[in-house]
Amino acid sequence: MGLLPEQIHPDTGEFLGNFPQAFSHVGVLSSGLRLLKAQRRRASRS
Repeated sequence: MGLLPEQIHPDTGEFLGNFPQAFSHVGVLSSGLRLLKAQRRRASRS
């Protein structure tokens, strides 16, 4: 499904722990988009 787990085993790369809920991913994506928009606004003022 393309979800990332909370932890990954350092030697094997095996996914460990729980998978975050969709709302966690939405929050991360939303924050990234807001930062990108702010960066573009700042760049266009220069």
